Amino acid sequence: METAYKAGFLPVFDAAQEALPPGPLVYTRIRAIGQAARMGADRIQRIADQLAGRREAFVVVDEIVAPRVKRGLEQMLGDAPARRGVPLLFRPENGMFVDDEEQ
Repeated sequence: METAYKAGFLPVFDAAQEALPPGPLVYTRIRAIGQAARMGADRIQRIADQLAGRREAFVVVDEIVAPRVKRGLEQMLGDAPARRGVPLLFRPENGMFVDDEEQ
């Protein structure tokens, strides 16, 4: 992570699996492979807790769980006053991702 910051890059982690680095801006990719495809409310809450208080959050979600994660995060981040106003950019919004190699 330190190397990424020194090079001027924002490291990318799966907020459902790992702790996100501190800072006002976060980019996370939520993967839905194997057990991770079971996206329950507790995992969505873990993501929401890590996005709280950020200036901006860019959330890329594997298509299979994207609608559930988006609805859950919008609801959870909108419920608590301390979390209001966290701009979230979700991908895919509507539509499909291309293969990882093409992204």
